[in-house]
Amino acid sequence: MVNLIERNTYLKSQILNVIRLQPEDFNSIKKNTTFLNHFNLQSSGHDVGIAYLLTKILKRGYFKSKEDQVLPELDIKNSYVGVCVEVKNNLSYNDLTKEDFKFSFSHIKDVESLKKAIIDRYSSSMPNLSKEEILSLGISLTKLKIIGKLSKDHTTSQKDL
Repeated sequence: MVNLIERNTYLKSQILNVIRLQPEDFNSIKKNTTFLNHFNLQSSGHDVGIAYLLTKILKRGYFKSKEDQVLPELDIKNSYVGVCVEVKNNLSYNDLTKEDFKFSFSHIKDVESLKKAIIDRYSSSMPNLSKEEILSLGISLTKLKIIGKLSKDHTTSQKDL
């Protein structure tokens, strides 16, 4: 274990943002996971080479407009650190290949299970949109290399840092 403060220079300069995961998604990450494919709506805003903190959502938020939104409550304990190695934005579900699901969560292994997960994920956070509207937005795919895990005492174990 390396104390997070000792890695402050790397982490401050390299962790750009947080990827918020539903409990089912977060809990399905296995201890020995090396790569993870994460699907978002439309465009993820993620950048190759940047590290992201993967956290579990404790309480969902919502977005109706810039003036009417509530951010989700997050649990950063035991979060993972992943470096983005690939991004594909503005995809249709028909654009996806079997390879795109290779490193996905265990409950997302094909287009139908992805659509179900996307509807579940965004129906409550974007209540102004119907299921059809959510699916019509298309998706993005972020491939992450998992490089460490943040523990309860805010230290991180590193794989390749």
